[in-house]
Amino acid sequence: MILFSFNSCKSALEAMYGVRNVSHLDKEMVVDIISKDDVLKQQENYYLDSNFVDFCCSHFSGNYKILHDFLQPMQALYFDSSGRLISWHLNCYAGGFPNLKWNRGDVFATFPPKSPRPLTDSITLNSILPYLKKFDSLNYSKPAQVAPLTIVVFWNYQFFRQSKRLINLVVQNLKLNADKRQSRIIFVNTDLMYVNWAE
Repeated sequence: MILFSFNSCKSALEAMYGVRNVSHLDKEMVVDIISKDDVLKQQENYYLDSNFVDFCCSHFSGNYKILHDFLQPMQALYFDSSGRLISWHLNCYAGGFPNLKWNRGDVFATFPPKSPRPLTDSITLNSILPYLKKFDSLNYSKPAQVAPLTIVVFWNYQFFRQSKRLINLVVQNLKLNADKRQSRIIFVNTDLMYVNWAE
């Protein structure tokens, strides 16, 4: 009876946050999700290789806080032209119910947005790029290049409602780019990393 009540509460909580079961998800399904989304399909899209987990566990074994945060499923990481992290947004710092408050404290009122999480030199753009895998059926006209500002957005279908709120906020925030610095947005699906790593 107690177990039933706990599971019922858990299911209700997941439903309120918009959590989906993604244990069956594969690359073709993720491509279909991207192709039907007006924002995602306009940008570069990759998925995160499951080896990223092993990299983080070995590289940040002495710093649990960075390890914990860098493996979160939803993030927006802003890097300058040298690959240095200049702003970092992740789900466990957002808070909020039934939707995460990505703009808590109006951090997205400026461009680049203010970082709610303390920054670290341990994470660079090159920490992520080797683990980005292309979807075979998606082609991009823009070649990989160093931009004045690169925004990497981790998103997933398991928390798609919350991910979409972050994605839309990042895109809206770009309109505040007063000096018109060229920005490159890379959308990275994290579902496949977790599904494959768990197998």
